[in-house]
Amino acid sequence: MSFSRWLRPPHRLLSLFLAITLVLAAGLVWLGWRILQQDRALEGQRIQERLAQAADLASANLLRGLASLEQRVRALSVLPDPLLEREAPQAAQQLDGERSGHRAGKRPATGRRRAGRGLPS
Repeated sequence: MSFSRWLRPPHRLLSLFLAITLVLAAGLVWLGWRILQQDRALEGQRIQERLAQAADLASANLLRGLASLEQRVRALSVLPDPLLEREAPQAAQQLDGERSGHRAGKRPATGRRRAGRGLPS
C-alpha cells in the first residue's frame, strides 16, 4: 500500500456522510416551512380576535347608549304635562347633538392603535 492511498477518504463513508447531511438539511427546511405556516395562521387568528374584541366593544357602547336613551325616555314619560313641555325640547336638542356627532364620523377613542394598520391592539 502506498502512502497516498492512506490519505484518501473511503468513498463509501463520504457518500454516507453526504446522504445523512442532505436528509438532515431537508428536515430542517421542512420544519422551518411548517413554523412559518403556523406563524401565519396564528397571526390570522390574532387579527380575528382583535376584530371580535373591537366588535364587542362597539356593541357594548351601543347597548350602553341605548340604555341611556331608554332611561331618558322613561324619565320624560313620567313627567307631568307642563314639565314635559319644558323638558322635551331640551332633551330633543341634546339627542340631536349626539346623533349629529356620530353621523359626522366622531366616535369615542377605543384605546391604543397599532402603527400603520389602524386596528385596535
